[in-house]
Amino acid sequence: MRALRSEFLGYGSYFLAYEYAVHSALKPGQTVKDLHPALVMACGAMGGFGMWIPVYPVDVIKSKLQTDGFGKDAKYKSIVDCIAKTYRADGVRGFYRGFTPCLLRAAPVNASTFMAFELAMRVLGRD
Repeated sequence: MRALRSEFLGYGSYFLAYEYAVHSALKPGQTVKDLHPALVMACGAMGGFGMWIPVYPVDVIKSKLQTDGFGKDAKYKSIVDCIAKTYRADGVRGFYRGFTPCLLRAAPVNASTFMAFELAMRVLGRD
């Protein structure tokens, strides 16, 4: 259930950022069909950034817990313990380790995802 909450935050931010970028790029009377593909891709990249920025710290904690040992080999007793130990060890920066490569990957991945989505919508006849 907790993972589901972060999914809501992530995907909500994802589509909100994409739609905001698209609607900001549109001139009066234009539709998404009128946007240059490079601009659609830039909006898709913004959607990816919009997803990762709020959920990255949650993903860091999730990854630490997933790779933690069991029983006597476990470093963390709970989610709260993992958060506290991460903060004590590295401060806020500990929740953003690896953030730059994540954003560098997010840009082309989400740009191509939204371009493919818009192309599919055009083929299916959406106006």
